[in-house]
Amino acid sequence: MFNHLLVPMDGSECSYLAADKALDMARRMQAKVTLLHAIDPYPFVGYGEGAADAQIHYLGAGNAAANKIFSTVVEKAKEWHLALETQIAETSDTAKGITDAAIQCGADVIVMGTHGRDTISRMIVGSVTQRVLAQTKVPVLAVRGGG
Repeated sequence: MFNHLLVPMDGSECSYLAADKALDMARRMQAKVTLLHAIDPYPFVGYGEGAADAQIHYLGAGNAAANKIFSTVVEKAKEWHLALETQIAETSDTAKGITDAAIQCGADVIVMGTHGRDTISRMIVGSVTQRVLAQTKVPVLAVRGGG
């Protein structure tokens, strides 16, 4: 039985599938859910006048996008009277951000989507889920999405 589920969300269909699975589990186990979205704080290097303002606008837009991603899941959790928090991690390493967040919030399971890519595509693109599995001691439930 789990008491606290961490659900990383990137806005993809498979992250919503994972969130649905997590909410269902949380309802059955009366567990808490934390939704997580990672934003790369340094996607570009800006120099000169205006770089700081651009960074502030970029992070503001990233936070707004994260809240939009969370919105439908938050509404469903409210309907089901589930304990739910949201968290936005600023990190250039998404897998590390997820594993750090799991420790930080005290999650006892990470429920995350996997894109279901084939072997060649996975080797070329890599997989955040695979890197999380390799880095964490917290159990991971990988919910397979469409290919």
